[in-house]
Amino acid sequence: ALGPEHPDTAMSLNNLAALYDASGAYAKAEPLYQRALAIFEKALGPEHPNTATSLNNLAGLYRASGAYAKAEPLLQRALAIREKALGPEHPDTARSLNNLALLHDASGAYPKAAPLYRRALAIYEKALGPEHPDTATSLENVAHLHWSDDQPKQAQSLFERAQRVREVNTERFLLFGSESRKQAYLLQGKGNVDAQTTFALSVSSATPVALTGALQFKGRTLDAMSASVQRLRQSVQAEDRALFDQLEETARQLSNLTFRGLANDTPERYQQQLAELAQQQEQIETQLAERSSAVRQATKPISVAGVQAQLASNAVLAEWLRYQPFDPKAKNQRTQWDKPRYMAFLLKRTGQPIAVDLGEADRIDKKVAQFRQTLTDPANNNYRDLGAELSQLLLKPLWTHLDKAEQLLISADSALHLVPFDALVDEQGEYLAKRFNVSYLTSGRDLLRLADNSVKTAGKTLVMADPDYGSATAVAAQRVAATDTTTLALAEAVRSSEFDRSGIVFKRLPGTADEAKALTTLLKLTDQEVLTDARATEAAIKQVRGPRILHIATHGFFLKDNELPKLTLNSFGTQADQAMVRIGENPLLRSGLALAGANARIAGNGDDGILTAAEAAQLDLNGTELVVLSACETGTGDIRTGEGVYGLRRALVLAGAQSQLVSLWKVADNATKELMTKYYERLLKGEGRSAALHAVQLEMMQSKEYRHPYYWAAFVPIGDWRPLSKH
Repeated sequence: ALGPEHPDTAMSLNNLAALYDASGAYAKAEPLYQRALAIFEKALGPEHPNTATSLNNLAGLYRASGAYAKAEPLLQRALAIREKALGPEHPDTARSLNNLALLHDASGAYPKAAPLYRRALAIYEKALGPEHPDTATSLENVAHLHWSDDQPKQAQSLFERAQRVREVNTERFLLFGSESRKQAYLLQGKGNVDAQTTFALSVSSATPVALTGALQFKGRTLDAMSASVQRLRQSVQAEDRALFDQLEETARQLSNLTFRGLANDTPERYQQQLAELAQQQEQIETQLAERSSAVRQATKPISVAGVQAQLASNAVLAEWLRYQPFDPKAKNQRTQWDKPRYMAFLLKRTGQPIAVDLGEADRIDKKVAQFRQTLTDPANNNYRDLGAELSQLLLKPLWTHLDKAEQLLISADSALHLVPFDALVDEQGEYLAKRFNVSYLTSGRDLLRLADNSVKTAGKTLVMADPDYGSATAVAAQRVAATDTTTLALAEAVRSSEFDRSGIVFKRLPGTADEAKALTTLLKLTDQEVLTDARATEAAIKQVRGPRILHIATHGFFLKDNELPKLTLNSFGTQADQAMVRIGENPLLRSGLALAGANARIAGNGDDGILTAAEAAQLDLNGTELVVLSACETGTGDIRTGEGVYGLRRALVLAGAQSQLVSLWKVADNATKELMTKYYERLLKGEGRSAALHAVQLEMMQSKEYRHPYYWAAFVPIGDWRPLSKH
């Protein structure tokens, strides 16, 4: 339409080349970049800013592939064009300076790189402001330079500054938009967390900075879901809703302006707009925080000191992280990142946090899978040996730091979320359950939320058990009645929220009925507080408002997703292909609980008898002190590095529950009934939510019938470990 030498044609060539470049297909990208450059030079002139951009892109390809000699003259020329066309203090000029510095940095020419990095940083700070994302990237680049040049003190100071800037922008960005948008944004920061973690493992004084980064990153998407923002809006008084809408709009404008950059504004005008919006947002947040504890909690700064203040003197927080080691001295972008490893940050009530590397993630993940296999089979007696082997990998490097601890708060990551640490075996051959009172957190940041006791519950206990799932014939009838078999097959393949759950048929669990009877007597419940048979419906649970205790005894499930193509994101400003996101259906739609009418997929009131995790996230559990899911696999789900288990665990935190008891595998009906009965007996005596389970586990492991961890280790306590409030 426009011709083979039109600037828009060149832009299309450039974009296609960028795609190949990002995927590492340099041979395909190079001729497209070259052709785009030739068009820009001919159509717009050799000194046009677009020509400079094209030169920069081609040079970036050469730098990424290690062809530094080809890249340098192109970058020098791009810099000269931008200085002449845009001025010596324009952000695009800073970008050229930064790229040229990166080239010298990669080739080890640190004396050449340093002044270029510093000049770029000065331009960004002056033109875009000290809190702009490009300023943060520039600070990180200078930090890497000092790190490479064995100047850790200077690097640490710059990492700290960059982290503060990143957090300011993250808070602004996460106040609006879709979950997928927020996930993509947060994943771009994973490389920063990994680099700071690598740095801290060699420079102990940098550990607080790295731990802060981990606390700010892990589980952050969970906190920032659009549903959470909606819940924040609902937490304020009706007359303040308009003010909350104003906060969301201000945050949107501020974030958009920040990431848009200078555009046609002068640096003075641009920074004035940023300052005005930032001040407006701060004023609105202050007003809302005074009236809503939820808003106050959401806007509270995340810091190591704040988390540390919530720890008891006998407690240790173990913040696990799966990370990719970063080597700032590597000559090639793709060799800067090594194979994933696990590490742990240990934090006590006093003293500095400690960072400990634990080894290659693949090796640990394989051992986790083997250990879980023995735990889920009561006929397999290899659990002690495998528990000891996994302990050697995960805990041996930590023993000297845990010698005086009595309570171990576990904030796991990746596959470690599915490990019942109580069943691990220490150096003396004893279960960890005999040495520590173990509790679990989504992130150490949860301690800040648990410290806020302003949300009180006046709700009663609700027990839902032994639902009448209905006849299975309805499922078969629905499948036979499907006239378009292609459509049905497709629906099953993608597991959409509308499909029939792959024909799953749920059978009654007699033990759950006995469980409900036992709890009725123990907790002195009325008929309205115990819903069984046809009364145990999805509609009934959706109507509850902040019950003190919510106990659900039924089938739980988690459906596996089909593998779909991966999306590559630029994760860290200076390199690509580090953050890989698997694109599939929302796992909150693939996990859930079966309630009355589940087999028929019809329960009345528009419900299908299946409470998905996505629906559970919308429950009103603000003030709910304990949720017990006495069901199978309620603690499993998709595992995502930094985000935890995307399933019912995540949903209950989103819904506002203070604590939860969930299972890591399919549990035995009778053993579960006995465990739950004894658990509540201890809760009523005033024992802690975690300590009560711990005591029951110790009792069961001594019995001949239930000593295998299959029976006692499946349930894990998550969230607040303290006793229930006294009523």
